[in-house]
Amino acid sequence: MSRHIFSTEHQGRPVVVVIGWDRPLQYHFMTIQRMDAAEDEPDFLYSNLDEPNGTSLSLPYYRGALEQLGIAVPESMFREAEADSVNNVGNRFVSHDANGTMDEPGAQCANRLRVGDVVSLESLSREQKALLDENGFGTVKIGDQWVNVVRYYPSCGGAEYRVSSFE
Repeated sequence: MSRHIFSTEHQGRPVVVVIGWDRPLQYHFMTIQRMDAAEDEPDFLYSNLDEPNGTSLSLPYYRGALEQLGIAVPESMFREAEADSVNNVGNRFVSHDANGTMDEPGAQCANRLRVGDVVSLESLSREQKALLDENGFGTVKIGDQWVNVVRYYPSCGGAEYRVSSFE
């Protein structure tokens, strides 16, 4: 699952908001954890799992829940969580700052591929391109990374290839 984290305050008390995409179960989630919860109060101010239909809620729903609680989070959290669902990304941990900057420790350097990235066909050999064209998927070496690639058809046009996992 992807996890987008933002530390802030609610009524003068520290909380951590987590919004993300649960890849195996295919739904967005949100929790707000009290960081100084007293023994007689729950650790979580909010959890989508406390909702009657907690696994079918949308990002706009969570935006409304945050507004009702008076908690503001960076727009980047919603944008990135939506991108994670579109690309079916998991195993991603991103810390967001109020100014919209992000820190993603798992992205060790900017030129490393991640699950969901579009693969440039120019970076592939003739044999690799033929394999992908014939099967619609395959394992190819890009730079120093062996990646599993699948054909993807975005709604706006022709096919493209995306990283699906790593070898």
